[in-house]
Amino acid sequence: MKSDSCLDNLGTQTALKAYCLNYSKVLPYSSISELIHFPLDRSVNRSYKLENTPRVERERIDNESRRKLFGYFSPPKPFPIAGKGYPYLEVTYNKFHIWFTSTFEIDHFSEVYSQKVLPSARDLAAKHDDTYVNRIWISRLPKLNLKKRLQIVDYISKIDVEFRRIAGERETIAEENLKRGKLVPILGNPSRYYLAPPFDTLNSGV
Repeated sequence: MKSDSCLDNLGTQTALKAYCLNYSKVLPYSSISELIHFPLDRSVNRSYKLENTPRVERERIDNESRRKLFGYFSPPKPFPIAGKGYPYLEVTYNKFHIWFTSTFEIDHFSEVYSQKVLPSARDLAAKHDDTYVNRIWISRLPKLNLKKRLQIVDYISKIDVEFRRIAGERETIAEENLKRGKLVPILGNPSRYYLAPPFDTLNSGV
């Protein structure tokens, strides 16, 4: 499979540490997304309470509601930029490789990874009401000591400024659209949340 990594063009820079801000034409998904961002279209209640309404019509109403909410999350993911798509940040640090698709994901990662004693995947799952422990991002990482983890967090804090600016602005737009009920259609296929690699994988060779 051809790699979609924007770091491939950086050559030998990736040997130690590098990063890049890139854009995806489809709704990106990182290993932290599932834990942090709840898809609002999953909250659509089925219209089974509509009496005397044919089943086909009820399903049409449900599907239309889901399509309008597709791509909107709580907390919000960045709204796509016309002509570019969705911003995401890719980082590598001494073979540690991770993607971020929102400022909330960076905040969560930094908070968790800076702790002296890392929480277990089960702890994080319970805190965020997620029952799928084996897909929690921290379960996919190697056991690093605090010093190495703090180095990674510190590096990300130094290179994420531009991504935070762009993604933060687009997150605000998505949130305002929801508040106003102005649900501009989002790029992507409503039937697909978990995209092909690299977005559904977290790689680390540390």
